[in-house]
Amino acid sequence: MRWLARVPSSVFRAARRFVSNRWFGPTAVGLLLIVGVAYTYLQAPVLWFVHLEPPSIPAPTNESGERLLIIAPHPDDDVLAVGGEMAVAARRGDSVLVVYLTSGDANVAGKRLITMTPFLSAGSFRALGERRQKEAVLALGRLGLAASNAVFLNYPDHGLMDLVTRNWSPKTPYRSRFTKKDAKYSDDAFHPGSTYCGENVL
Repeated sequence: MRWLARVPSSVFRAARRFVSNRWFGPTAVGLLLIVGVAYTYLQAPVLWFVHLEPPSIPAPTNESGERLLIIAPHPDDDVLAVGGEMAVAARRGDSVLVVYLTSGDANVAGKRLITMTPFLSAGSFRALGERRQKEAVLALGRLGLAASNAVFLNYPDHGLMDLVTRNWSPKTPYRSRFTKKDAKYSDDAFHPGSTYCGENVL
């Protein structure tokens, strides 16, 4: 605590005047309230109640109808690209299957916004991937589709090209610099625990 002795006394006087100001208390409470509400909103409590189906390939819901297969690099790419077509197919009773190649777990800006901290950790990136899977299922529900219409492959975000060009064999797995994993970490992934390599993607 010796560094306190080097702080000029004028700084302490200014701090004391600031704290004793009659607006300090209400302002501090207001700021804390805003931060608390914003943090709670970003945690998306509605996602706590989203249920993910066991990882499997569902049978077509309508043998005589159309079959729509969407392969999305990340959760939300499906809705942004062909959400309208998916909603129309759901209303017609067609079979729709969305395959998410990654869980979108390498979104640094999204992770910082959600956690409201600048610090990056492998666990927080894995948590982001799990959250984005739930967000994807919630979005499908808004389009009239069930959780069983989603298949999460949980391959590494920002790593798909390496799986094809450098890490084809299980003997040379890819290790994500974000999640620090070289295999699928999500229990809700199709074939959980599979090694990150091109052969398994194929």
